[in-house]
Amino acid sequence: MMRGKENKASIGSNPSYLWRSIYASRPILLHGCRKRVGDGSTISIWRDPWLLDPNEPHIQTKIIDGLDQAVVADLIDGGKWNEALIRCLFNQRDVGLILEIPLPLSVYEDDWFWFLNKKGEYVVKEGYRVSLDMGFEEAGVIGVSWDRLWKIQVLAKVKFMVWRILRDVFTLQSQFVEKTC
Repeated sequence: MMRGKENKASIGSNPSYLWRSIYASRPILLHGCRKRVGDGSTISIWRDPWLLDPNEPHIQTKIIDGLDQAVVADLIDGGKWNEALIRCLFNQRDVGLILEIPLPLSVYEDDWFWFLNKKGEYVVKEGYRVSLDMGFEEAGVIGVSWDRLWKIQVLAKVKFMVWRILRDVFTLQSQFVEKTC
């Protein structure tokens, strides 16, 4: 995976329905995705979301001149965190979060994972919960019970598609009500 290129996708000039749906869920995915530290060679210290903070997974310490291209591997020495270096470079909040990250016993590549569950895998139901927490819930205008949608026995991708359609309809309806009142 190319470092720094992960979040650069755009909607494009003539997107398909599927791509519009995926692109619209981008804020949800960005909220819950993190880089899992393996060998640290592909994780930018300053740009990638790798800290295990539920609200702010990025380093908050100001970028240090000359270290803007540094990777997490530069903070690891002999399979352990270089605590002296970390304490020298970062603010107290970042130091604590970095040192809490467990390093693997054997070396493997860095990887993406879903921070919001123990398995590290994204599931649609959690994406829905994140959307509620982030304020994407328009159902209150009409009073639809989203719980009923999630209990239907169909594929998760079908539920998500129906949710997206209904969500957009509710948004249009609420905008229409606001304009006519």
